[in-house]
Amino acid sequence: MNDELKVLEFYKVVDPFTAFNNISGFISGVLGSKEHEMVHINDKDMLVAKGFDQWSFKTMKSKQS
Repeated sequence: MNDELKVLEFYKVVDPFTAFNNISGFISGVLGSKEHEMVHINDKDMLVAKGFDQWSFKTMKSKQS
């Protein structure tokens, strides 16, 4: 067990809850900073996935004479 923090009386400076949050934030933020690869999706497939179709940006012709 590491007694260095005990000698420095770390418990008087930082409460256990704050120490735990700081340590877990360091582990997940600094040590777990591996970036995920970007997934490339074809533009046509993305249009379909987002619900756009051939009339999304055009007005349909009306049947007015």
